[in-house]
Amino acid sequence: MSRDDIAPGCFCQYLYQTENYTSLANCPFFIEPENNLPDYLKTAVDDTIIRLKLNEDDTLIQERANVVQWYADEDVSFVFLEQRYPFIAYELDRQGLREVIKTRLRKKPAS
Repeated sequence: MSRDDIAPGCFCQYLYQTENYTSLANCPFFIEPENNLPDYLKTAVDDTIIRLKLNEDDTLIQERANVVQWYADEDVSFVFLEQRYPFIAYELDRQGLREVIKTRLRKKPAS
């Protein structure tokens, strides 16, 4: 899903900005609003997450997991993540996991 695929009326611009409106939750493939947001923004972001079924659709959750696994296994580059999955790329950087995730999740031997 890209920005262009999102239904009108969603609070989606905040999901894609480089500001800290959302984050990957403790389970790294669930999305939740940042805790430090004002209540009205938390509500709007929550409503968008629910409306887009980002945490309810197992296919979307599995896709996020697969993408991170591909990156950890070095099947795709960080540039690919930035271009195709900007939210995941941003979160890996923001959480300091850009390189760490490779050792945590790698299934293939390092190349």
